[in-house]
Amino acid sequence: MSQESHFTIDARLVHLFEKLTALNPPVGQMVAALNVVLAENGEKIVTREDFEQFLEQIEEWEKASL
Repeated sequence: MSQESHFTIDARLVHLFEKLTALNPPVGQMVAALNVVLAENGEKIVTREDFEQFLEQIEEWEKASL
């Protein structure tokens, strides 16, 4: 994705991320698992910047849903 990536974040993706975080897999495995779900929307984490953007969006989503 581009440097201005915006991922489609929803409750299902946040739940998957939380489960993966609890398991503490290597980052590459976490990204691969997330990309399976992101692919449903034509999205993909490719670069470190993409992953950082994804993490920021997850954090924003969690704050907004409090």
